[in-house]
Amino acid sequence: SLRGAVSTGFRAPSLAQTSYKSIATVFENGVPSEVGHFTVDTPAAKALGARELEPEESVNMTAGFVYTLDAFSFTVDAYRIDIDDRIVLSENLGGPEVINILQQAGELNTQSVRYFTNAIDSRTQ
Repeated sequence: SLRGAVSTGFRAPSLAQTSYKSIATVFENGVPSEVGHFTVDTPAAKALGARELEPEESVNMTAGFVYTLDAFSFTVDAYRIDIDDRIVLSENLGGPEVINILQQAGELNTQSVRYFTNAIDSRTQ
């Protein structure tokens, strides 16, 4: 027998991905620096290119067959999952240019920043 399915899905950004903001002191080689985790709607994140988060969307496909002979059963299945606009945490953005942008946005003591973004399209098969 043959079997198969096609479906679509979506996942809205979580509350943490849309609302969490923090500034933490991180020590690198014994030197403290302030690292900000900002929401995409803050002036600092917007100035660095952050955009409003979109839902992740997916297309799922499966296909397979089953062959049965007496007490023996043989199955083969294949699948493919495509996810567009996957929400991930950006890398830490830092350096003199970023510090200047952060200061202009009112974040006077923050040396680097990160935020959630729709940055990846993925395929699993």
